[in-house]
Amino acid sequence: ALTVCFMILLNYYFFIGQVVFCVIYYFIRCTDKEFGRSVKQFLSIAFEAIIGFLLSFAFMLPVFIELFASEKATNIISLNDAFIYDSIYTYLKIIQSAFMIPDPFYFVSFFPSYGKELVYPYGTIGASVAAYIPMFSTAGIISYIFAKKKNWMSVLIYICCFMALIPFFNQLFSALNSGYYARWYYMPMLIGAVMSFKAFEENISFKPGLIITGAAIALLIGYQIVVDTDALLIKLATFGKYSVYQNYLQLAITVISFVILLLVVKEKKYKNLTPKIYIFTIVCSYICFGFMSWYLHSEIADNTLTIAQCMGIYDNLPKQIAEDDERIIYYSDDYENYNLILQKDSLFSFNSLYDKGYDQFINDSGFIYIYNLVSDEYQVLFDVMSVKYIFGHKLVGYDEYPDITQIAETENFVICENKNCLPMGFTYDSMMSYDKFISIEDNAVRLKTYLKALIVEDTDSFSDILKDVSDEAGNDISKEEYNFLIADRKENACYYCEKKSDGLIAKINLDRENVVFFSASYNDNWTAYVDGKETEVYNVNTGCVGVRVPAGNHEIVLKYKVKGFAEGICISATAAVIYVIYAIVDRKKWENIID
Repeated sequence: ALTVCFMILLNYYFFIGQVVFCVIYYFIRCTDKEFGRSVKQFLSIAFEAIIGFLLSFAFMLPVFIELFASEKATNIISLNDAFIYDSIYTYLKIIQSAFMIPDPFYFVSFFPSYGKELVYPYGTIGASVAAYIPMFSTAGIISYIFAKKKNWMSVLIYICCFMALIPFFNQLFSALNSGYYARWYYMPMLIGAVMSFKAFEENISFKPGLIITGAAIALLIGYQIVVDTDALLIKLATFGKYSVYQNYLQLAITVISFVILLLVVKEKKYKNLTPKIYIFTIVCSYICFGFMSWYLHSEIADNTLTIAQCMGIYDNLPKQIAEDDERIIYYSDDYENYNLILQKDSLFSFNSLYDKGYDQFINDSGFIYIYNLVSDEYQVLFDVMSVKYIFGHKLVGYDEYPDITQIAETENFVICENKNCLPMGFTYDSMMSYDKFISIEDNAVRLKTYLKALIVEDTDSFSDILKDVSDEAGNDISKEEYNFLIADRKENACYYCEKKSDGLIAKINLDRENVVFFSASYNDNWTAYVDGKETEVYNVNTGCVGVRVPAGNHEIVLKYKVKGFAEGICISATAAVIYVIYAIVDRKKWENIID
């Protein structure tokens, strides 16, 4: 129970795969006569697993609530994609991963992307297709299977291979999410490691495994030299970040590991074999890991900011910026959360999952995919979303944008101020329906609409206070109109706004009833109060917070309370009491542990 609780708190994504694998493992083990099995044992294991799961609810219930609200987490694999991968390269990549050292993360060697766009060098990004056991490759597994076809470990490997080749079963380890992941391979690899060592221990012939593994490696070499020669030339000629030598290094290390395995197998008759297996396996593991780490490190650009450099910026920030809690953005070719190191709020966040408001915002604005952040097209996002400071490398030409002024400089950075930055909390005179907004094809025009009108799901809810300009969707905004709208939004904005650890406090003076827009991510955890009276929180501007406020001078309080936390504590506390009672009743188990 405590192990289950620890594993889900450690990483809930991997926990899902572990549950699937452990269920399969348990029932396969039950086919082994030497494995103690009984109804009482099964019920005991199931009970403790459930109790361990419930023990984690103080932290995990809020997580589950957020996950069920996330589009990415709930994007289930479709029936059309459930039985066959959309590219034959996925199957080839799986086979390659079993016989060769893995591709460096974010890079591919022999086979291109698993998706519909077959590209080099980036493919299988984040999929982590890796099933290679250092030195042994699959030789030990295959040899063991040939000798003991009906052994529970052999059956388990059969099942895992089948599941890896069928998308639906592969995605069971990812809660049936549509995104392709193969990060669960480490679990059958552990069983494969046991099989490989037991093949030595039980003096099983390695001949079948060596022949099949050697043939697979030879075929991969032949594929690269004969079949995929054009791809080699493309990679060499067109991708500055890709080194063709990666292929040769992968093959060389794989072949050398295979040769070492041959030499070790030749000495099976000697008694002191175990130390040699340990030594050579560890050496091969470090060679494989070192190769991948070295290659990735060699691909990192020299001007990429390190954490140490970023901390240096934090220590030397001008006083005005260090004390200011305004939003910043960091301009770079790589997507890293440097604002966290700077202890600053940022419009951009690189994470696996977002809440439903930010998820909607990045989908509708396209902001997550921006490479050149400082541009005429995306400047409007900085303005509307209250981005006051822009951090960037010295090579970035900020002088091209008159509304962005350099105010400070450090060893690695220039720091600029956005003069058009709107205060947190402002109002609009008009609104546009969400459907009309997303129908705008020109992305630059669509983004400018964020400044022109409040985007709302239901225009009828605000027809009494805002003018509906949905018919003007797709109309461009001139530079003069843009400047006028900036000035108008600033004039009708909060004159005071202070961020708190659980939300914010703002004050505004309105000449008429209106909706005050806050560039905070909308979700069900927000509660709004106007002059101490609770009021509704609206989803406006495609995933942000809106509060309806009457005319006059008012104080707006936004409070963020994580849903499910209090209920989770109650569930965890109840589970803890039940577990303690269960442990006390089962005194025999405690005595065995003490012994």
